[in-house]
Amino acid sequence: PLVYGNAHLFYDLPKKILDPVEDDSSHLEKQFENSYEHVNKSLYIINPYFIPNERAMQKISQLRKNGIEIYILTNSLATNDAIPVYAEYSRYHKRLLKLGVHLYELNPHAMRYIFRKNSYYKNKFPRTSLHAKTMMIDGHYIIIGSANLDPRSSKLNTEAVAVIDSKELTDLKLKVFEYFINHNNSYELSLQKAHKKPCVVTCLPESEEYEVVWKTRKDGKILEYHDNDADAGFFRRLASNILRYIPLGNNI
Repeated sequence: PLVYGNAHLFYDLPKKILDPVEDDSSHLEKQFENSYEHVNKSLYIINPYFIPNERAMQKISQLRKNGIEIYILTNSLATNDAIPVYAEYSRYHKRLLKLGVHLYELNPHAMRYIFRKNSYYKNKFPRTSLHAKTMMIDGHYIIIGSANLDPRSSKLNTEAVAVIDSKELTDLKLKVFEYFINHNNSYELSLQKAHKKPCVVTCLPESEEYEVVWKTRKDGKILEYHDNDADAGFFRRLASNILRYIPLGNNI
């Protein structure tokens, strides 16, 4: 059904691509950043390419200190079509989890039962991937647009987002969010006490007290993956782990 609500549009000016990178006067982000300051209860983020820079981490930390619940759904290494982006984002896994952020990554097997139910061609199921860019604030505002939460979108691309005041529409989107973060469709990330284990080339030898755990359900069974980016495959994990040692930062 159609849902009506008041909306405000924010956008990058086209001259952004000609301005020096450090000049943010024409940037959507400059206009939009005050939206975070009005969060009172909850912030939900759905974004395929999520790289929180230090400025964003400071805002997330402040929101958590204020008791704001933060939920993030992004691509896993298995579903991300840009391994360097995932490698850079994965450097923030532990910091986000230590702040109490609820972190989820899309499972490549998400929605498989729907394809099976519809007799998908020769039982070959497509790899699911996330491309939506949406945020929900306090169960009342929904933000949707073209902007990824990464340096390329904020500094180089020209993007547009709409901020819509509609509890009805936000409620609908929150139901979709809850559906996608269940263990059939996503990995739930958490921290556990690190345990000694043999480390092969696709895992990072960590000396830290905690390790990241990916929890999901496959074929009716709950599975846990420890510090190896879930079931992304050998070469994806290898490439991601190598790239984690390279400070890509604003070059992505």
